[in-house]
Amino acid sequence: MIQLSFEPAYDAYCTIFRLMRMRAVIRRVERVPLLQLRILDFYLQFPCFIGTIRLKPEQMKFKKLAKEYSGTRPYGRLSDKRVMFDRMRTCQEAAAHTLVAKGYFERADFEVGQMRPSSQHAPLQLTARVDEINEEERDLIELLEQIATYRLDGDGGLKDRSGLAEFRYDAI
Repeated sequence: MIQLSFEPAYDAYCTIFRLMRMRAVIRRVERVPLLQLRILDFYLQFPCFIGTIRLKPEQMKFKKLAKEYSGTRPYGRLSDKRVMFDRMRTCQEAAAHTLVAKGYFERADFEVGQMRPSSQHAPLQLTARVDEINEEERDLIELLEQIATYRLDGDGGLKDRSGLAEFRYDAI
């Protein structure tokens, strides 16, 4: 028997929508490396893994979100989070390219590996939906805004704290 299943993490259109949601988060820090945006997107897609992030002591209140979002865990057995993160890369990069091509992120920053939201406005229906869902998940967005301020590289950086990317060989 063949079983087909849909996973939004590996769907380009769902990823584009999540990255549009992340524009509001990134605006607070102005720009982030693409890899950092990918990590933020991973936790937006899989908030059930929030409990695995090593947060700063003043942000420990967000650990409770892991339990609150445990119901978002996809049906069935999940792979290791690092494997899932690596599998998401293709869709995340394609979505980032698309949004840069459409003018929602700055091309010059993207060409040097950074993501910075542009001043171009999205269609009103999309903006309304993004604002609505971001408001519904305000606690999650607030956590992602805090995580976006972490440096990416080195010991204690986001790659280290999340466990999603190798950090030991970073030049810092």
